[in-house]
Amino acid sequence: MVAVEQTGASFQAKAVQSLADSLEEAGPQFLASLGLSNGTRDLVIEAMTFHQGSLYLGLKSPLDGAGNGIIWRMNKPTEFLGSGDILQGALSLWGKAKLPAKTQGKSVSGGISELLFLPDGGLLISSTPSSGDGASTTGYLSYVKKPVGGLMSVKTVREFTGHKPEGLSLSPTPGQVMVVFDAGQQTPSWIEVPWPN
Repeated sequence: MVAVEQTGASFQAKAVQSLADSLEEAGPQFLASLGLSNGTRDLVIEAMTFHQGSLYLGLKSPLDGAGNGIIWRMNKPTEFLGSGDILQGALSLWGKAKLPAKTQGKSVSGGISELLFLPDGGLLISSTPSSGDGASTTGYLSYVKKPVGGLMSVKTVREFTGHKPEGLSLSPTPGQVMVVFDAGQQTPSWIEVPWPN
């Protein structure tokens, strides 16, 4: 993780810390509390968003034992960036959700590829297959109206047949969200999607 600060018209790294190294140093009991029963071997983090002073991290893998995507919350990201100690960052398992995805046209458990809190407090989650995704991947955009953590129910907003949604951002167009697709070696693409109700 990198903290960046602006000086005049330029930007520079103020602090750089390895999240993976800090997790390993915290030990197996702490990792298990985060849903990492096998340590960091299968850990893939693709999603990150900042909301009300906390940093939220969405895991592409692993999923939990029931196939739910996992979301962590770091309540003190500044402390972690200053110390490199994940315990000072107050990282914890915040939420889980069953997310859709498809490979070769067949439904599989989805991992989290991006997170975005909307100004109304709702949470958008994009998902792709947690493992083994390829050219025939179908990803989804889902919505949690009142994200309070724990096991959350999601509403499917959009299915993207043959595409992997891996970036979310508020659009300059009012009431719209930009969804960016990973196209591998091909030119990436994006669309605008209305905020869900």
